[in-house]
Amino acid sequence: AGGVPVISCETGPSSRPAGRAFRYHYLPDRRARSFAWMMLGYGLYGTHYWTWSTNDEYGCLDWDGTLCDYGLEAALANREMQAVRPALAGLMPRVDLGFLYPRASFVQGERTVLEAYGRSYRALAEAGYQVRLVAPSDFDRAAPSLSHLFVPPAPYLESALVERLTRYVRAGGTLIVCGEPGGFDEYARPRPGGLRPLTGAASDAGHAVGKGRVYWLGWEGDAASAAVILPAALQRAGAPRSLSAAPAGISQRVLVGQKGERYLVVSNLSGAEKRWEVTVYGTAGARPAYVDLLTGERMTAKRAGGGLVVSLALEAEGARLVRLDAGR
Repeated sequence: AGGVPVISCETGPSSRPAGRAFRYHYLPDRRARSFAWMMLGYGLYGTHYWTWSTNDEYGCLDWDGTLCDYGLEAALANREMQAVRPALAGLMPRVDLGFLYPRASFVQGERTVLEAYGRSYRALAEAGYQVRLVAPSDFDRAAPSLSHLFVPPAPYLESALVERLTRYVRAGGTLIVCGEPGGFDEYARPRPGGLRPLTGAASDAGHAVGKGRVYWLGWEGDAASAAVILPAALQRAGAPRSLSAAPAGISQRVLVGQKGERYLVVSNLSGAEKRWEVTVYGTAGARPAYVDLLTGERMTAKRAGGGLVVSLALEAEGARLVRLDAGR
């Protein structure tokens, strides 16, 4: 994932268990297919799939990519990816904005910091924004390519990072700041005013700082309001957006190839068939001709809502790889 280590948790029990005639009724994890395609959408190209199950006597049975129910589902994803390998070469997720990884706040702060971080990331992702995590150690490399940078609630910020954030805004970047971040440095020493004395920002309507702007939000981690407040704030700040919101249980991501070609990677992580419409933004000049590389199905999109709208249907635990500009 762009050089960033990734640890994926268990995909969970299968939502489509298959009965067995023999004694042990193992549940084949069909998510081994949809999960692999979802991870591809986030830029992960190597997945080692390991599974385990517990039998009636609570003994652990292990498989490592073998021909069990679990392994067969992982093999299906692998076979699909091998078949479209030329299209996958060099694909990387499209990035709408940066999302600050507040390392010092995770080290020094309370659990509420981590919870607010997760809620804000999820709210933006579910609204159709594709973000790149920006760690303090990665800031100088990532920031120049980002027009917008989101700062979640983070009471502790490294002194060097605060200086980098200030330079980023003054050079023309847009900063969206939640709560009152940076009230302490990485050693828990108070920093009066947090980021305000450095950025000069005072309003959620946007405040000019050098060549850039800063938008302040009062949101500090409330779960109930995250899905409403945060996407609305990004829209006010003019942040680009890749896709419309996805239905529950659907992962959808836009990837860009080496020649600028674009793909939509979709995974149905739910246990039911899904039918919905997705709007792909940033499609000015693109022909409304799509093709699913996994099935060969051709689709025609319609223009509406500032983008191209395509209707999709996907079986439970299924996946699609849609070439968005197949008419080029």
